[in-house]
Amino acid sequence: TIVATVGSSAAIANTATVTSPTFDPTAGDHTATAVVDAPAANLAVTKTVDNPSPLVGTNVVFTVTVTNNGPDAATGVTVTDLLPAGLTFQSAVASSGAYNFGTGVWTVGGLNNAVSENIQITAQVTAAGGITNTATAAATEHDPNLADNTASAAVAGTRADLAVTKTVDTATPALGGTVTFTVGVTNNGPDDATAVVVNDLLPAGLTFQSAVASSGAYNFGTGDWTVGDLTNG
Repeated sequence: TIVATVGSSAAIANTATVTSPTFDPTAGDHTATAVVDAPAANLAVTKTVDNPSPLVGTNVVFTVTVTNNGPDAATGVTVTDLLPAGLTFQSAVASSGAYNFGTGVWTVGGLNNAVSENIQITAQVTAAGGITNTATAAATEHDPNLADNTASAAVAGTRADLAVTKTVDTATPALGGTVTFTVGVTNNGPDDATAVVVNDLLPAGLTFQSAVASSGAYNFGTGDWTVGDLTNG
């Protein structure tokens, strides 16, 4: 009995031949062969994110696809995608199997040759800066190319510290007189701010006369000063 480790996914023929100086009247049974053919399944993973530059506090959706490029069917397929710090799990929808967000393991199950399955994982971005999310596939069968078993997608959470100042030219105006309010908004970063709006709706006792903005436009009916984008600093 000979025990051997299989080191190739190709078919391997192992032959035994018997010889002896003693005459053998039946020469046709001197050789016997046994063939082993280890199954191989080349799994490949791709990963994308719907928004690579999300605002901190918003959700992003990662889409992970695992494909069996064969040549044989794969069994026991799993994809590990454990969300890193800065991402908080919200939900997951898989085309096959189930996802355990505690372990990060998506249990796909069997995957025939040339078949793909996918999962969409929704996570909330809870930290600013670059965050890389990685998925890795594995199966019971030998994988001849491990280089494509892992894929990553990165998000860069953005945030902007907006600060407002407000002054009035005279705090004790005459009744019927006019006063001028000056409102300033500053982006203290660390990232650029988009779609900035400052709301300053005049209360009862003040009647709008005019407005001049350094950027954007003021709607006295709603009180919205639409500033637009405001870069860091």
